[in-house]
Amino acid sequence: MAAEPLSTRTVSAAEFKTHCLRLMDEVRDTGIQIVVTKHGRPVSRLVPVERPQTGVLGAFPEFSGFWDDPAETVIDPAAVAALTGADDLDFD
Repeated sequence: MAAEPLSTRTVSAAEFKTHCLRLMDEVRDTGIQIVVTKHGRPVSRLVPVERPQTGVLGAFPEFSGFWDDPAETVIDPAAVAALTGADDLDFD
């Protein structure tokens, strides 16, 4: 059985019923998980949804898969040769 994450909070079903909207906001804003119990036994878990990827590539979904192969050359060898004056560049 997997261990409980460190960011878990437990509330009773009665407390969840009374404060469910506030608890959902708390989970969204803090990322914590809330375990709901009935008579001291866990019956459900409220967890945050996965957030969209952030960063440069997350901000521009049209670039997803742009560099599928990390070993792929993304610099045009002819452009490098023109800039450096070198004719014998081998990028393979």
